[in-house]
Amino acid sequence: RLATHSLPVLTSLVALALGVVHALELPMNGKFMVAWTAALMSHLVLDVLCTGPSLGHGIPLLWPLTPRRWSVPRPMFPQVNFLEEVSPGVIGQACLRELLHLSPAAGVLILLGHLL
Repeated sequence: RLATHSLPVLTSLVALALGVVHALELPMNGKFMVAWTAALMSHLVLDVLCTGPSLGHGIPLLWPLTPRRWSVPRPMFPQVNFLEEVSPGVIGQACLRELLHLSPAAGVLILLGHLL
């Protein structure tokens, strides 16, 4: 978790992708680009919310500007450490909890997508 979890790096990646699309005059679906960008950035938010100091993780959100690793004091899923516990039962329970936490937000985003 270094460059792939950095806001400056992912922002540069999005800008580069847009530049290539325009330079090659490729057809571009604006909704796809917005969805792709939102997925990249939401990954950062979820990693900040799901990692914590108790797990010794966090993400380098502003790397290479600063080496600080960002996390929350109480992560959403503190009892699961996938680096140590990888049984199907543990993974299934963690996925179910994540689905219950994130489904309302996903529903709102889908609804807004249809309304806009």
